[in-house]
Amino acid sequence: MYRGGQNMGDDKVRKMAEEALNRLSAELQAGQSDALRNYLAAMGRFHRYSWGNVLLINSQRPDAHKWPDSIPGTTWDAGSKKARRAS
Repeated sequence: MYRGGQNMGDDKVRKMAEEALNRLSAELQAGQSDALRNYLAAMGRFHRYSWGNVLLINSQRPDAHKWPDSIPGTTWDAGSKKARRAS
């Protein structure tokens, strides 16, 4: 897993996933469905990702969005790492 310019070890990723899952479970047991609603919304945004990856993404950045595969009228400029208008 890559985060913030550095590789994360398997143990650290596993620990983060367990903590996120435990938080979600505790909130559901306490009767708070907002956590589940947020997780399901993230599953909708990242529908091709595994549940574990969605859990990690949502725990690290709940407002994350997947970069669209294609935006009409734009191309990927690998040099600047930005989308630009197609000529």
